[in-house]
Amino acid sequence: MESEFIVLDKAGEEAEWLQNFLEDIPYWPKPVALELLSSGIIIIDYVKSKDNMSDPLTKGLSREGVERTSKEMGLRPRTSQHGGNSTWQTGDPKS
Repeated sequence: MESEFIVLDKAGEEAEWLQNFLEDIPYWPKPVALELLSSGIIIIDYVKSKDNMSDPLTKGLSREGVERTSKEMGLRPRTSQHGGNSTWQTGDPKS
């Protein structure tokens, strides 16, 4: 959960930078934070835990959860040369 707070903090910093940038443009109306949300300039979406690809990096998951999110990240299973255990790797599937 700590990593989600860090990401939220970084997103807030980006939104603040964007707001300051827009305020420096003389012909652009000065947006208020709630106007940025209501106008769609900034969108906050809820992501269900089962759809959150960062979960394997932030918490323990079941084997199925790790396999599903690993595939979504473009990883593929590879049989280890040391005992037949399955590992995950990126790269060309022909290698």
